Amino acid sequence: DNEGNIWIGTSNGLSKVMIGKHNSYTFTSYAVPWLNPTTSKTNDINSIAEDGKGGLLIATENSGLLRFDPKTGNFESLRWLGEPNSGPEAVRTILNNKQKGEYWIATIGGLYIANPEQDKYIGLRNTPDAPASISDNSVRSLYADRDGSIWIGTFHGGVNIYSPLSVQ
Repeated sequence: DNEGNIWIGTSNGLSKVMIGKHNSYTFTSYAVPWLNPTTSKTNDINSIAEDGKGGLLIATENSGLLRFDPKTGNFESLRWLGEPNSGPEAVRTILNNKQKGEYWIATIGGLYIANPEQDKYIGLRNTPDAPASISDNSVRSLYADRDGSIWIGTFHGGVNIYSPLSVQ
């Protein structure tokens, strides 16, 4: 993170490693709250991203998207981006698109682009008759290249590319 800490996501929670003087280190663990009692008791952390406000966004397998405040040690559930009646789903990865102040959130049910500062949230899903739509709803990985294009890896639909140069 911006303070030089190393954050590790595991199947049992979140851990912070702080490197001290003379190669000493401190290791602190935080239990992720269990928010979805109807699923199995694993709650893997799939991805971690800084939120720009001193917190961390945590992508979990069974509790959706969480925000962690390192100062208080508290987790907060981020319900699906303003969509009512939307519960947790598996979040695979988070990409912080700092150029636009957006977070790209890859889930098993679609791709979300969130701009918290503007309170805007867009959900992208496959539309079979629309060639420009995402090819598969199960998004597994995201990567931003140096030109600002976003590479989107899906489970059954191969790789998609979003280029900001193609948007007018």
